[in-house]
Amino acid sequence: MKHTLPLITVLLLSPLAGLHATEDSKAITNRPLVGVIRWDGYNGSPAVTHKQEMGYLKPEQWHVRAPWFFRKTGNPERPLEFNPNYDKKIIQQITDEEIKYAADAGIDYWAFCYYAKYKGGWQLRDNFEAYLASPFKGRIKSSLILLGEHVGKGLSPAASSAPDAIRKDWEKLVNEIVPFLCDASYQKVCGGRPLLYLMQPDALSKNLGDPTGKNTAGAQLRAAIAYLRERSQAAGAGDPYIVGMNSCGIWSALYVDKAGLNAVSAYRPAVGGTDEGTPYAQLWDNIRDKFINGPVGLGSNPKRELVVPLMSGASHEPRHELHPEKFGAQHYREPVPGAFKAHVLAGLDWVFAHQKNCPAQSVLIYAWNEHSEGGFICPTMGAPPDYKPNTRLLDELAAAIREWKPK
Repeated sequence: MKHTLPLITVLLLSPLAGLHATEDSKAITNRPLVGVIRWDGYNGSPAVTHKQEMGYLKPEQWHVRAPWFFRKTGNPERPLEFNPNYDKKIIQQITDEEIKYAADAGIDYWAFCYYAKYKGGWQLRDNFEAYLASPFKGRIKSSLILLGEHVGKGLSPAASSAPDAIRKDWEKLVNEIVPFLCDASYQKVCGGRPLLYLMQPDALSKNLGDPTGKNTAGAQLRAAIAYLRERSQAAGAGDPYIVGMNSCGIWSALYVDKAGLNAVSAYRPAVGGTDEGTPYAQLWDNIRDKFINGPVGLGSNPKRELVVPLMSGASHEPRHELHPEKFGAQHYREPVPGAFKAHVLAGLDWVFAHQKNCPAQSVLIYAWNEHSEGGFICPTMGAPPDYKPNTRLLDELAAAIREWKPK
């Protein structure tokens, strides 16, 4: 039986015809890889999209951050709407279009925040499932970001299991992800090694029963990483290139050196933000000086390997305004036209010029769709009634990728 997609899908997708770029943005074969983080809290999930994210974006001033498929309702209590019935066919359609957007811009891979299927995924893995099912999947590769603090428990960051249970849960997680590492669409680096990110290696180490503290990295985490490598190689995926990361990389470097990881990066390296807002143009200099050349980067180990983190923005003002007890006031101002392009070009130049420290030859950009937290390359909602998507940041990224040349 032929299924007819809901009318909302047709209405959402019809304005997009002809918007995708056609230029070959991957012509320079020695360009560093461009990876972009995905956290999929904007798919219509009742708990995350509607209860959380639409709450952050509810004030009129933040509607400009809403993703391209959102719509205004005219209701001041619920001013934004998307996929209220949580229809997965709509998620599939949106993901298919986003693949085209990202691939046409020249993005090499998405790094998906990975929510385990055997834990239910909390509806935060549904776009990843849509990516896997997409007929356009071959146009952009994928990588995974494992969330260390979730091992052994659910979405809550509070530890609730004994170390032995945490270890067994880690093994279950590893065996779930290994088939993805074998997939032809998975991003490989360094001669065929699957690129894998581990968020919060310190939390995982602690929950596994290792001693805690600034100068410790225990045997339990080393054993867990060894198990991951063993299972990946046994499945034929090869030895994964594992990159430790935290929000700003403060702890990750230690675990690169002492727990058998390969490189360090950061999820959201908003170093140097101020209460009044630091100009975005200063962000790359601060990432380079405070992260890359600082004690959590090369400052404490000049041989340390890196995946250089970049940011499309660094302002979580919507979150701070709603929950100042959780989110500080420090932020960067929005990038002026051209600033994001310059930021990306500077990062690509640094990676290419430091190949010994960057054997994976990749930058990792925060983010595709962290709209309320300040990092979004995903096109945003245009003005009614036409709702033509705003692609400025994506266009700047595409220009940087297209125009970069080795120096």
